[in-house]
Amino acid sequence: MKTDPGIALSLGSAFLGYDTHAGFLSGINQCGIFPGKTSGASAGALAAALYASGIRDTELQKFLLNPRFKQAFLDPGFLYRWFPMLVLGQPTGLLSGKNMVRFLKKNLPVQKIEDCPNTELSISVSNLRDQEHPVLTTGPLANSIMASCSVPLLFSEQEINGVRYFDGGILQEAPIKHFLDDPKIHTIIVHRVNYPGPKKRRFFFIHDVFTASHNTLTASILSFQKREAKMRRKKLIFLETTHAHPGLFPGRTRREEFFQSGLETGLRCTVALENPTKTILNDDSSP
Repeated sequence: MKTDPGIALSLGSAFLGYDTHAGFLSGINQCGIFPGKTSGASAGALAAALYASGIRDTELQKFLLNPRFKQAFLDPGFLYRWFPMLVLGQPTGLLSGKNMVRFLKKNLPVQKIEDCPNTELSISVSNLRDQEHPVLTTGPLANSIMASCSVPLLFSEQEINGVRYFDGGILQEAPIKHFLDDPKIHTIIVHRVNYPGPKKRRFFFIHDVFTASHNTLTASILSFQKREAKMRRKKLIFLETTHAHPGLFPGRTRREEFFQSGLETGLRCTVALENPTKTILNDDSSP
């Protein structure tokens, strides 16, 4: 394995999309593509961090399919946190994320972002107090992963070195701005996980409003970044995997199918490198 310092990879945020991202990572490696720099937001940050820490291919899938991994997201505190959230506005999420941090610290090969071997890792987070959207390149790996996955209201904000962070995908779906600013990078690969949207209906539900607002914002930011990449003569390649929404509790069989869908998209990466103006789609959205 030899990484290419000129190729950067960004994995987008997606509701429980880490299985699909993991398959994609396996696919590009099978094609002989090993990015020198890897980044991610939310579920993309989780998959990117596991990969960068040295967990690859079948071991990566095995890690994610471990029942204890999925259980680590939960904690019994959600049974009583909903009341102070509604009445007092605290805490900021139903789940604390502490169990996941402990699980990751126990099972990750490295403990710091800067210690990841072979590929440089950056994790997207959101500092809503100071209205900043940094990418972390140093610091505790487990805490940074959980911070990037901390969807507001679902997970409490995560404190790292005195600063409190939320979900890295709030502002943009896939973090690439810092790659555009890096003169050593000539190609940026972005993998996105899409779920079929709901059928058009007369009224929006609350979750539809939040989803549509986020998608509108990220699409606007992305259009600017595409133009910036063109001006800086960088290849910006998008590969998308579309499949059925995983829901809150997808079974093992479905998660293996998501991994396979991402794998198939990754195997198309060499085609995308030859034709960077075209978005490569892998649509497996049938129920």
